Amino acid sequence: MAVACYLHAARPGDAAAHAVAAHQVLDPAPTGTSIAGFWAAALNRPIQYGGDDTAAFEQRMRAFAPGWMAYDMRLMMGRIRKDGMLPNPGDTECLTELLGRPLRSYRDFAAEAARQRQT
Repeated sequence: MAVACYLHAARPGDAAAHAVAAHQVLDPAPTGTSIAGFWAAALNRPIQYGGDDTAAFEQRMRAFAPGWMAYDMRLMMGRIRKDGMLPNPGDTECLTELLGRPLRSYRDFAAEAARQRQT
């Protein structure tokens, strides 16, 4: 998963300058099946992975999104399936420094989101 970090830096004459860096944050990269398992455990109910058919995904998405967006999402999901989303060297350290805390796993994120949903 790519996360864009927006850093505000003071420049002469520009009080709201921005620098943008995109970082990959999933390491190791979870699979569709493992993500479904994380959510099933967090929500205490069955969650089934929808599968790897990106053409079917595109067709379902066209029911509620413009065709161009469904097509782009299909291409993006296909690339993620093929190549994964591993961080570049230094991404984990950079994000840890920016956040001021260690990164959490996707499993921990799902558990926290489920707990917040219940309150």
